Amino acid sequence: MLQTKDQPANNVKEQLSRQLSSFGYAIRNCLVTDLNPDPRVKEKMNEINAAQRLRVAATDKAEAEEIMIHTEK
Repeated sequence: MLQTKDQPANNVKEQLSRQLSSFGYAIRNCLVTDLNPDPRVKEKMNEINAAQRLRVAATDKAEAEEIMIHTEK
């Protein structure tokens, strides 16, 4: 899942504030209007999310099977 737009905006604001403060500039806000990562990044992020969902599903299935074993006794 992509980060919310707030986190990258905060990161940019912090970095710009540090770099530009010595020149007398103060960054008050940073607006990120669109996040569009490279297609390869999107693909890898989707793979990571799918793997996480599969792990959760496997855990849920194992727990359900354990419950079924205990209720059959």
